[in-house]
Amino acid sequence: MSDANLTYERTGRVGVLTYDRPPVNAVRYADLDALADALADIPAADELAVVFQTGGDRTFSAGHDVSEFGSDDARDAAAATKTYMRALRTVYEFPLPLVAAVDGPAVGAGAILASLCDDRIVGPDAEFAITEINVGIIGGLGPLKRVLPDGVARRMAYTGEALSAERAYELGLASELTDDPQAAARGVAETIAENNPDAVRAAKASAIEGQPDWPLEEYRRERDYIEEIRADDNADEAAAAFLEDRDPEFEE
Repeated sequence: MSDANLTYERTGRVGVLTYDRPPVNAVRYADLDALADALADIPAADELAVVFQTGGDRTFSAGHDVSEFGSDDARDAAAATKTYMRALRTVYEFPLPLVAAVDGPAVGAGAILASLCDDRIVGPDAEFAITEINVGIIGGLGPLKRVLPDGVARRMAYTGEALSAERAYELGLASELTDDPQAAARGVAETIAENNPDAVRAAKASAIEGQPDWPLEEYRRERDYIEEIRADDNADEAAAAFLEDRDPEFEE
């Protein structure tokens, strides 16, 4: 694995994929490409379960790196959407059980990626939020509605409010709340790996065949709205205000 922000280690039949980009694991388009490539390259011959985690001890992921928006490095809308859809679909249709260890806030893209894994194990400081609305765009409602009550997901999308670890566990977004989510996620993966490999792979194949495509379809539609929103000056003002830590001044 050549990407400096991604590392992969395998012990027996358990793999651990770690994304580490200090200080808050904010993702860029290149990182999403690398994640999709890494998951596609993981050999399915030996592994039976994979843990997805991030480095550091503060934030699972702060979402997309806002500094890319409007910069020379930002991709055009079509390319950006293609990058996101490939990464999300690769996670959603990964052929082995994928367990997310969420230690700290999972925001925006971080929350979306975690929501598309098979299981989420959270630490006491974990939070889930889709804060795109706070930087003048939208995104994440479709994937979050798959694992949360519709009204809860809508409130998160409309307000940018965060869901605490305790609330996430109560609502079933997380299967376990523990002081050490990375160790617990490895434990779950090791338990999976003790089973008949043919049965594990068949169970995941059956899960993929039965899972709905609408979470990704809805996210794809959200990307279309993002393109329209970004054509308006209010989107630029929202992003600038966020980066400058001030209140935005929107045009009516």
